[in-house]
Amino acid sequence: MAKFYEGGCKGITELVGFRISTPITSFNAETAEGVTKSGRIYKLVGNPGFDADADWVWSNVARAQGFTTKDVTEEYVALLQQACDI
Repeated sequence: MAKFYEGGCKGITELVGFRISTPITSFNAETAEGVTKSGRIYKLVGNPGFDADADWVWSNVARAQGFTTKDVTEEYVALLQQACDI
């Protein structure tokens, strides 16, 4: 599974894994699927992971556009865990 980062001028959440998604527009914890602004559906499988290349790109995008980011992966993991407990 990817990591989730929140950032930019509107605090938009994006997935950072093997690629950087467009902003997430909806997330369904019961199906572990996120839909992005571009319409792509990401099915999350497994534990959160780290991809050094994607993280490097994300950090450089943030720096170039002058915004700070926050790792919000644990917030999404909590949503997934709550959905499993229901």
